[in-house]
Amino acid sequence: MILGLQRHTTGNAPYNDDQSIKISDFLKKEGHTVYAVTDTSAVEGLRSGAKKHGAFDDEKETTLDSIIHIIKK
Repeated sequence: MILGLQRHTTGNAPYNDDQSIKISDFLKKEGHTVYAVTDTSAVEGLRSGAKKHGAFDDEKETTLDSIIHIIKK
């Protein structure tokens, strides 16, 4: 998961309704979650260089490419 939505995967209210649980389950699958800045050895699609919320769209070589990789799966 990227884009600063980690709290949505907790299963705690208000993120515990059926739709939120389905989204959380999808995001928790292998290859769908990146929580922090990664190093250069991170697998394609699991890279992020964003150091703060909202910076993901400034990171073309890492975060944006990972978003595109995940969407294409």
